[in-house]
Amino acid sequence: MRVGRVEAGGETHWCEPDGDGVRLLDGSIAEGFTRGARTLAGGTYRQLSPLEPGKILVVLGAFRPDPTPQFAAKLPSTIIAPGAEIVVPPEIGNAVTVEPELAVVIGARVRRGVPDDVLDAVFGYTCFNDVTHLPYLREHGDLLRAKSIDTFGPCGPWIDTEVTARDIEAGLAITACVNDALVHTGNTKAFTHRVGDVLREATRFYTLEPGDLISLGTAPDPALATVGDTVRIEVERVGSLTNPIVAEGSRGA
Repeated sequence: MRVGRVEAGGETHWCEPDGDGVRLLDGSIAEGFTRGARTLAGGTYRQLSPLEPGKILVVLGAFRPDPTPQFAAKLPSTIIAPGAEIVVPPEIGNAVTVEPELAVVIGARVRRGVPDDVLDAVFGYTCFNDVTHLPYLREHGDLLRAKSIDTFGPCGPWIDTEVTARDIEAGLAITACVNDALVHTGNTKAFTHRVGDVLREATRFYTLEPGDLISLGTAPDPALATVGDTVRIEVERVGSLTNPIVAEGSRGA
């Protein structure tokens, strides 16, 4: 199943893709979903981010030989929908770093999980663009400000519930394009740590709740994109996520 959210008639609905439209779903990430009878035709709704996470963790150095996973946090206000604008404030110039990533969506409350059982808490996986302003990190060591500027967390369009940790270990290609030019590639088979190990380490310190998000990190040497560009990230079997970059104060920003 692929699960997402749309807005129609002033109401937010859980849904799954259905032809050129969507079918509405009953339930929640914590409870699970059942298919409803109602559908919405394409053009009658607005696609939203597939979730509103309470916590967002990002794995640092996912391809480095660190003995344990390392994490940074992003604020929930970074999350934006597919197609929404990545807004660059004037304080940082006109360029950002694009970090295409596969993210885990948590489906059950978990604390101090063990590697095998903690995978039972996974609801599914989605595409995530960990947009970053690296100078804040390199010059000031300020991870929060580097990663948590408003709109710096495009997510979606769907949560795929059929991809497994074993698929990730076998290898899923991850790419980023700027204006349709390929600028970055990676593959999940090169992750240093398995998904179960990432979740085990995270839950040693943080209680994970349904709808929380852990992005699994990006391959070395991510690319820059600038105001006026359109960024597309793709994760094999999971989806494609496209967002334009605009300057704060410009039309639509």
